[in-house]
Amino acid sequence: MMKMFETIAGKEPVPAKLNDYWKRIAIITMLASSVIGFTCMLITNMISGESTAYIIMNIVGIISTIGLFIILRTTNNIELFSFVFIFILFTASLYAYITIEAPRFEHMITLLLPMVSIFLFERKPGIYIPIAYYLTILFLEIIFGYFGVKFFVQYSLYFLILTFFPCFIAYSRDRTHEMLEITHKEKAIYDSQTELYSKSYISSIVEEKITEEEFYLLMIDIDNFKDINDTHGHVFGDECINLLAETLKDCIRDGCCGRFGGDEFIALLTHKENLNFKQHLAELHESLTDSLSKLGFTISMGAVKSNKKDSASKLIYLADTSLYQAKAQGKNQLIVYSR
Repeated sequence: MMKMFETIAGKEPVPAKLNDYWKRIAIITMLASSVIGFTCMLITNMISGESTAYIIMNIVGIISTIGLFIILRTTNNIELFSFVFIFILFTASLYAYITIEAPRFEHMITLLLPMVSIFLFERKPGIYIPIAYYLTILFLEIIFGYFGVKFFVQYSLYFLILTFFPCFIAYSRDRTHEMLEITHKEKAIYDSQTELYSKSYISSIVEEKITEEEFYLLMIDIDNFKDINDTHGHVFGDECINLLAETLKDCIRDGCCGRFGGDEFIALLTHKENLNFKQHLAELHESLTDSLSKLGFTISMGAVKSNKKDSASKLIYLADTSLYQAKAQGKNQLIVYSR
């Protein structure tokens, strides 16, 4: 069945958005159903001897539907198709409402307008089309009184219901998408284990702040972390990582910090005038070490002062170089990169 619809819809060119692709398949299905429906009504009207007006409406419906299919197939422009389709449906609905002399099934077909417009144009722009249509027929009823109050109240109730439910469904879908986007953004911003900034997000902060202000970039790593995992297990290793993360949050107030990967962390300290930063960094290392001593592990730190000429990747590389220099010189110490 899917292959049949893909053959009718045409595989080339495929819309860039997957949502547009499935919308196109739905549109093709709707057009095919419309052709079948108009054809059945045409045959029924011809057999039952209905007036020429009904037969002409069915023929026009078949021709219009085929024309819409050709527009979609040749242009692959869903937006253009939507405008043309809604214009035809809007005009045909008004024509059917005005010309049909008594309440009939054809009036119910005009109730498709809210669902189709909201489907094609999404919730916010799509709702204005049925509102415009309803105000138009309300004006016509007030002026000409086609079917009287009773039918119009019934019609209005059906129209309201068939407008509300697509809007409600579209609103629920939009809210779900928004919540998913927020969740995805939070996952991209924060590290799931430590709730510090993620590597990608903290790197973007470094890139942004290089040209804005001076700061010190720190790379922090747990000493002998592999041995800790091998000796005490990964659960204890995770406790060490979580404790270091919590301690960084408490100690680094004038800046921000994130998890760079594994047991390695990164932090930005805003530069302040009249502050001996080397001494401040040494005190920070001492504070971190004292807090972490209860689990019996130490940390090494590498630091570098920002320079507007550096890229984010170079600055991180220099801090990382200082970190591994600290490890090479005995660990449990701080090395500040000297330019």
